[in-house]
Amino acid sequence: MKPVKVLIVESSIDLARKLESSYQEIFNLAGYNATFALTTSEGEARKEIDKNWPHVVICDMSLGQVADGLLILKTLRTEYPDIFRILASGSEYSPRNVFAKKAFFDMFFDKGELIGKNKPYIEICAQQFASRFRINTILKIEESGTAYHDDFKSKGQLREFNSLLAQITFTGHDSDTQITPDTVRISKLAGGFSGSKVYKFNTFNSKSKLESVPAVLKVSEREWAASELNNYNKFVKWGLPYKWRVDLLGSGETKSLGAVAYSFIQGDSGVDFNSLTYFLETGSFDVVRKVIERIFSPNMRRWYGEELIESSTNIVEHYSKRYFSGAEAKATSALVFNRVASDTFRAIVQGKRLAVAGIVVVEPHARLFGTPMDRYLSCICHGDLNSNNVIVSKLEDVIFIDFQETGRGHVFEDFVTMESSIRLFGKSTEPSNWLHYLEDEIQAGQSVAHAKSESFEIIQTIRGLAKANFPNESFQNYYYALAVFHYRLLRANLSPIQQQKCVTAIIAGLTKL
Repeated sequence: MKPVKVLIVESSIDLARKLESSYQEIFNLAGYNATFALTTSEGEARKEIDKNWPHVVICDMSLGQVADGLLILKTLRTEYPDIFRILASGSEYSPRNVFAKKAFFDMFFDKGELIGKNKPYIEICAQQFASRFRINTILKIEESGTAYHDDFKSKGQLREFNSLLAQITFTGHDSDTQITPDTVRISKLAGGFSGSKVYKFNTFNSKSKLESVPAVLKVSEREWAASELNNYNKFVKWGLPYKWRVDLLGSGETKSLGAVAYSFIQGDSGVDFNSLTYFLETGSFDVVRKVIERIFSPNMRRWYGEELIESSTNIVEHYSKRYFSGAEAKATSALVFNRVASDTFRAIVQGKRLAVAGIVVVEPHARLFGTPMDRYLSCICHGDLNSNNVIVSKLEDVIFIDFQETGRGHVFEDFVTMESSIRLFGKSTEPSNWLHYLEDEIQAGQSVAHAKSESFEIIQTIRGLAKANFPNESFQNYYYALAVFHYRLLRANLSPIQQQKCVTAIIAGLTKL
């Protein structure tokens, strides 16, 4: 039988002891061997949860007073929503009272039936528990490094992280002991600027040593993870072909965190992989080029297909809502831009004019948000197709992850986002002359033959593929999207060189508007 840790909250220790045998019988019938901890108050219960991380809480409804147990369940639901909650009482509960106190629970135990050893009732409780409980209670993390300890340092964060893994890897109550994942190895993937944490997620069975399929684990804020799951079902599950989409292995949520685990559908155990960012940072441009040509091929038009293209109005409004939620966001980008442009190029801003080494353009804040622009075409976009969200195996199989922003957007959004990753993460030395680098940025897109570096060559390839996919969209809108996206990136945690490259891309984009 699998172990399960059960916390009992009961004012009478003697009564709790008397009920333990019936509780154990219920868990045994469901396939679990329970170990019990007894507490008599909310404070004791919280300490036990923080110390020993129980999977199940059984709480008496009255606790010697009038429905005090419901108040504890309300707290547990708020603070520890991932713990399985059972209300126990010798009398009926009022659904209205439960709703009023927001003391929702997963199951109800009738103490009278349990004390009387009502066999049919105990069997029904076991069946209900087995149908509702979804936690892998045997899972352990192999402590081979500190891949996640730097991200989840407090006891509370570690408990939530372990709970997410236990929810994701649940396979059933009667799962096979030779194949069920009971151990995980976790290592970080090369990343970008997202607030989410992304890891390689290797699971295996410690008894048979059988490795599960290669997987990616993504941990986000709870709301972000919920949005990602929703978008996966709407746009990915039925929208991308077999070899392009990820297989959703499992998901979980706690008070503050949510997580999803994806696998390569075509992957096999032992197949190593990493994000496209890794290949950029290590200078593996041949791999990067193949991946770019594959994911943006005009022959591979699922989300980008003509049947999904619509004409929309006001591209300025679209990107303002997309990347700048308020005046403070734009002001922050403006401060960074002006500082970096002045330090790097000795740029001068006079009114709405920006002068850089003989080049005069409308300064970005006024040009990007104060000038009307034409209509734009929209389609289904990944929404955040940076190199961290493209996973590549050693065999050069490719999948996308991270669907929090997936939905209808400007047809060039994914292309511009990927271009920024090439620019910011591609292995290169710091430009010796930033004015020459600006000239290269302005010329980018004319032809691959004019590329001054492998990064610019790939950027030019991306722009050529953008034109091939959407020949009817004004390419001025590409340069607008390029400038506004990098203007937004100035609010991210960038290195000084990355800030300079963003500012250079913005100025180059402004020269085309």
